[in-house]
Amino acid sequence: YFVSQTTNGCESELAQIKVTVNTLPPPAISASKDEACKGTAITLGLDKTYSSQTWTCTPTNVLNSTSLASPTIQATAEAGTYSISVTVKDANECENVSEAKTLEIHPIPQVTLSDLTPKCESENVAQTITATITPDGVVGNGTWNDKVTKLTEYTASFAPSVVKNGSHTVTYDFVSDKGCQAEQVSKTAEVYALPEITLAPSQTEVCQGGNNSDVVTMRTTGTAATGTFAYSSPTLTTLNATNGSFDPKSESTETHTITLLYTDEHSCQDQAQTTVKINARPVADVSMNITEICDYNPAISLTAKVDGNAETGGAFAGTG
Repeated sequence: YFVSQTTNGCESELAQIKVTVNTLPPPAISASKDEACKGTAITLGLDKTYSSQTWTCTPTNVLNSTSLASPTIQATAEAGTYSISVTVKDANECENVSEAKTLEIHPIPQVTLSDLTPKCESENVAQTITATITPDGVVGNGTWNDKVTKLTEYTASFAPSVVKNGSHTVTYDFVSDKGCQAEQVSKTAEVYALPEITLAPSQTEVCQGGNNSDVVTMRTTGTAATGTFAYSSPTLTTLNATNGSFDPKSESTETHTITLLYTDEHSCQDQAQTTVKINARPVADVSMNITEICDYNPAISLTAKVDGNAETGGAFAGTG
């Protein structure tokens, strides 16, 4: 523009003055990524070099510097949404402020698994194991190992009768829909083997009376004193339900079946059976022999019947 001076009504010649007006467009902010999982740093940058810059981060300043040209959002930043802006100056001391840039830090999911109850390998009812994800509202994909059958991204079924006895480790991995990986978690499931028992009587055949009519007892293998014994029989009336003994003198003459249901300390069961035959006591008859004889008569032969039939075996006993 031009300027002149007027004195006493006389104007001087015009003098030219040049003024330069500098403009500074608003700076543009760049970021290494617009969103990240907690624990990952984000590097910021500017579109060009400025004489100075002052960064602002809200609601909490998580920058490692507010004056560097390329600061970082620190890996220790909590999950949340952050608004970043910067005020810059150029060599002419011109100043301008950027538009705010929004960056998102996503939480690392935390996972807990529900407990599994120890079961016997005969258990056919599957248990459901559930993964609980925090913070609330985080969704994603879950991966279970081959010890369970996946039901949903957060549940699976564990079947003792399928995996059989042993100590089984169930593992679970979770990745949120934002790509954030949770630490793998696991639970141990105990499946107990079934007892394998045998049952045998002290005698497999006894008499209802006389010789060989002592109380019958039971022998077992595969059992322990800590278990529970439950003996039963549809025909024996004197059977001891705890130890399986019975008195044949008080029972009917037939073949009796005895069953033992054994339950071990883990409530796992096995069953075994045996049989005992009770024979009737034979009835001997010697009434057909003579009852009197002279002392000079020759020797005579005695005969006997057992249960009405002539008996050639056996032995006579008497006095005289």
